[in-house]
Amino acid sequence: MAISKKERRLMIAEEILQNAEKEMDLFITKQLASDNSTPFDTHEETRLREQLEDAKKEYMEAKADMRAFSDEEIDLMADEMCGILQNEELTPEEEKILDNIANLF
Repeated sequence: MAISKKERRLMIAEEILQNAEKEMDLFITKQLASDNSTPFDTHEETRLREQLEDAKKEYMEAKADMRAFSDEEIDLMADEMCGILQNEELTPEEEKILDNIANLF
């Protein structure tokens, strides 16, 4: 089965998010395991937090994009709402009406 661009984007975003979470967990574990003489690396923490936030944002956007309807899907829904068959040729006036309906979505 072919994977759509939206699905691929979501899968990649999910993998990047998981890797960012693992890196952050590893950093925290190392910091907790180190003795008090080891300085806390605030630059590394900041970099990892930003990386994690960016990964979360991309994942949420990809997830929302995955749920969003494409223009073609909206056109098909508008056609179905108006009872128009897919093979039927429309007049310019009918096309305009359907475009207005599709814009409501």
